[in-house]
Amino acid sequence: MNVNCRSLGGGKSSELQAALQYIKPDIVFGTESWLKGIKLGIPPSSDAIQSSEVFPSHYKSFRNDRGTLGVEYLY
Repeated sequence: MNVNCRSLGGGKSSELQAALQYIKPDIVFGTESWLKGIKLGIPPSSDAIQSSEVFPSHYKSFRNDRGTLGVEYLY
């Protein structure tokens, strides 16, 4: 299942929870989530959104939050 998860805050995570419960996909690709604060090697920010707040516990999540909006250049 591929889901554009942009702006999951504001109660929209319940819509995603309902879709996951109804469809029961094995794999979910969540793009454009704008979830904040989880970056390897950096302490989470105070407004960080944990994966457990979005996805049910039986899903294993792999995240790579950008930390910035817009284009991020890698050199």
